[in-house]
Parts: sequence; structure tokens; C-alpha cells
Amino acid sequence: MGPLRPDIVATVRAFLRCGDLAAGFTRYHCPDCGHWEQAGG
Repeated sequence: MGPLRPDIVATVRAFLRCGDLAAGFTRYHCPDCGHWEQAGG
């Protein structure tokens, strides 16, 4: 297979930062129940 593509490495690094508010977060909305949730924090 060879080495990982740079975009894959960046995605994994971003995933490992998940939970760090300084690294950013997002909010998402459930269209069924109307609940808002925060991811990454």
C-alpha cells in the first residue's frame, strides 16, 4: 500500500485533537427532535 496520503494524515491528526476547544468545534442540529449538540468540545 505504501505511505499514507497527506490528506489522510491531516484527518487523523485533526481527529486526535478532537475534544480540545482551542482546536475548534462544531454544532449540529437534529432535524427530527430539534436538539442541538456540540462536537469536538
